[in-house]
Amino acid sequence: MKEINIERMDLNVLWREIKAVEEQPFPFPVVFSPRLIDFQALQDFYLKPGKFIGARCYDAFRMLMIKSDGSAMPAHSRCYKIEAGNLYQQSLKDIWRSEAIRRFRKTLTAAGGLLPACARCCSAFST
Repeated sequence: MKEINIERMDLNVLWREIKAVEEQPFPFPVVFSPRLIDFQALQDFYLKPGKFIGARCYDAFRMLMIKSDGSAMPAHSRCYKIEAGNLYQQSLKDIWRSEAIRRFRKTLTAAGGLLPACARCCSAFST
């Protein structure tokens, strides 16, 4: 992310481009994620990274990421690197019910469904 300089982005141009794409009669659906309803929402998304976009992340309750080394973590591991077990050493059922995942789910729920790293996660947008 350090290569991206948000301050140099022209959000007016981006908004016009989004609107132009949305107006095209493509033979397939075009979806932006998140669906930003107005220019203010676009500004909030890019210029207020601490503002939560979305409602709740359910991925920690419905998926695991298993890496090639067998290590497992809740959801998709982009947000928090939580070692929940290793598929080469434990069953998938045991990993799914592990204490590490239970604690993460409890923390996520206590926070209202989103943690700071969830602020821009597409999993929270689609719920």
